[in-house]
Amino acid sequence: MTTSTVQGVLTIIAIGVLVLAVAALLDWRSKRRAEKILAAPTSETIAGEPVPVPDYLTPETLQKTAKAPEAVTPDEAEVLASAEAEPSTLHFDQGLVDPRQANRSDPDRLVLNGPLVLVVSDGIGSPQEVLQTLDRAARGNEAIVLASFAIDPEVVDLVSVNAQQGVINAGTLVLPREALESLAAATGATALSRADLQAGYVPHSAYGRAAWVTADAEHTTIVALTSDDGPSTEA
Repeated sequence: MTTSTVQGVLTIIAIGVLVLAVAALLDWRSKRRAEKILAAPTSETIAGEPVPVPDYLTPETLQKTAKAPEAVTPDEAEVLASAEAEPSTLHFDQGLVDPRQANRSDPDRLVLNGPLVLVVSDGIGSPQEVLQTLDRAARGNEAIVLASFAIDPEVVDLVSVNAQQGVINAGTLVLPREALESLAAATGATALSRADLQAGYVPHSAYGRAAWVTADAEHTTIVALTSDDGPSTEA
């Protein structure tokens, strides 16, 4: 083997070693970046602003036993019986989307006092679309009703699991469009679109409020606020 041939082989080997070293360095740096990303707090960007993702429970991480529904108190029963007979009260022939959202027993039903009401005209398609609303309600210690023409099962599951554990006080209603219009009018809500939710456009003024919302397996009742009832939706 000539000297020039040996030098050529050594040059090829040296280049190969250098390429492997550079590749190893790049792989190490990529791994370090990935570790930093995984270690960083998770957040979403809504309307250009970073918003921390709430620490909601999922069925996969659920460890505690769900709370059993409580009995309706005598005071609640008296108030509800009177309010449900009012002419302004709305009655819909659609019941609970998920029986796990029932927080009162005998019969099992959802009973929310003074909840905020979010009306979405064309469907809620993913949990991410309502995290902002659920977080706002939880931080303000507010009950919340999500009402729409269609609600993705993952959204229902998220609300049900967290309501059972007391993380949020909430319910989901799937209603016909005509009923959604009546609900918005009775509660003062401004109906939003799914595109609004995806864009993070959920102003506080869009929420309505009801005096009471009850729902059992087959029916939903919305008791409208009167001038003497509870808090307004003003921020």
